[in-house]
Amino acid sequence: MPFFNAGRYIAEALESLQAQAFKNWELIAIDDYSEDDSLEILQKFATKDERIKIFSNPEKGILSALNFGFSKCQGKYLSRCDADDIYPPERFGKMLNLIKSCGPKTVVTGMVSYFSEKNVSRGYRKYEAWLNEINISGIAWSQVYRECVIASPNWLCSRADLQEIGAFENLGYPEDYDLVFRWYQNGFQIECLAEVSLYWREHPLRTSRLSENYQQKAFFSLKLKRFLEIEKFSKLYLWGNGKKAKLCASLLIESGINFSWMDLESQHSEEKDSIPREDFRFTNLSNGAKLLIGIYPNPAQRRNIEDFLMGQNKIEGKDYWYL
Repeated sequence: MPFFNAGRYIAEALESLQAQAFKNWELIAIDDYSEDDSLEILQKFATKDERIKIFSNPEKGILSALNFGFSKCQGKYLSRCDADDIYPPERFGKMLNLIKSCGPKTVVTGMVSYFSEKNVSRGYRKYEAWLNEINISGIAWSQVYRECVIASPNWLCSRADLQEIGAFENLGYPEDYDLVFRWYQNGFQIECLAEVSLYWREHPLRTSRLSENYQQKAFFSLKLKRFLEIEKFSKLYLWGNGKKAKLCASLLIESGINFSWMDLESQHSEEKDSIPREDFRFTNLSNGAKLLIGIYPNPAQRRNIEDFLMGQNKIEGKDYWYL
């Protein structure tokens, strides 16, 4: 558990850990230069609970905190917790039972439920529903370039498997998404509990809200970088003309990647560095071609797109991905 200025919430997080039905755990808590009373609160818990171990981050930032914390872990299985969330009492035991029934290279997750002192926004509710749906239905990897498919404080994995893939070494921001790509690239399976294993607190001081490392351009830069490293293609296509597609196109151009741009009809844009859009109906996606779809339209339009791609023998998660 890395923590920074979490004094308002950390006691509640710790109490939920202490309430776990599975008792044989240790907490490696890494203080990332907190300026509030987070450390004092945690120390009070640690004096009464020897399972809680506190360390100071040798460098500043979440990347160092995670990597340093990993070096201090002794458990056979590891889970990440954040200092502002709440963990259901059956989480550790049920995740552990599930992963023990699986083979190597498995990461276990579960359902998430956002909560807040105020109303949770519609956008977060949509992400919650999407995240739960793709994991419980087993299609998360086909969606990996759209959004982060495993919540950062909602997984369990064996320490040996994490060590083999380099765990938290040389991750980039956003680090939770980059770890997911590391699992994906190394052929891990995702198994999901069919119940909530994380109560995910939404509040205005979350790092994901405040840091530029977690804004849309950072996400797109990371996922395009990993896409180009992981996926092999003879030709790359981009589909769409909205904000996501344009951001994707600008990053591909910056990276010197040649691609063809498809849309609902042919058009030429006067925008700087623009590439002419091809009418998708007259595009033949050759063998070995990969497609990034920079839109996520309503179900009827999505069916039209997917019918077109099915007619060209393209498979989601293998030949094309939504962004």
